[in-house]
Amino acid sequence: MNHKIFIIGFVCCLLLTSCIAPTTQPVATSISPTVQESPTETKVPSDTQEPTLIPEVTEEVAQNTIIQSFPGKVAVEVINLRTGPGTAHDVLGKYAKDAPVSVLGKALGDGWLLVETPAGQWGWMNAEFVTIDAPISTLPVISVTYSIMVHGKVTNVDGTPINSITVAVYQQTVSGELRSDDATDANGDFYVFMPNGSQGRFSVAVVDVGCDSSIVDSECKYAGKFDANGIAEITLPSSEPVDFVYRQ
Repeated sequence: MNHKIFIIGFVCCLLLTSCIAPTTQPVATSISPTVQESPTETKVPSDTQEPTLIPEVTEEVAQNTIIQSFPGKVAVEVINLRTGPGTAHDVLGKYAKDAPVSVLGKALGDGWLLVETPAGQWGWMNAEFVTIDAPISTLPVISVTYSIMVHGKVTNVDGTPINSITVAVYQQTVSGELRSDDATDANGDFYVFMPNGSQGRFSVAVVDVGCDSSIVDSECKYAGKFDANGIAEITLPSSEPVDFVYRQ
């Protein structure tokens, strides 16, 4: 009898065990955190033009005078705006006749003007081809610290200065001639500015005599000659003056 009860109990235990659902252990799910990407930076291409170097003011000129400007305009059909006071400097742009500019100052020798265009571009223009609403003698002198200046004097044998003598500084290169000119002022001085970095042998020569020069007659002719035919050789960079003597 006891044996039958044991068997019946065992069977009931099996039935109860099969009816209970097994407990499922949860599986840990690894969730990678969402990474917030920073927005992609849009790179704006830089200006391909070289920046215009703004010259420093000489000690003789007050710092605030560079802010002053004098109305001017282009007096020829087309004029170049350059990075420095001389034809050897790079061209920044071309401006047509009557184009307005603000004249900020001048280089030594009164041959070149520092101007600002209506677009805010700074550069240099030949003073001969710009009309100004002010005497050029009243303009502040700008120190051109990023050019090499060749300075000299043209005089008679007795030391009297000669005005309106055009002097050129030039060098023959593979790509052509590197050249800048300037005309002597009332003191016989000339100031020719070459691009910074100019080096090697250069020629300095008298290339023209203006009809308003003190050595010409009423027919714009002169009878004398310059020593060494008005030609000298120099090595740049150099700070030595180059003088020319005229003999009647």
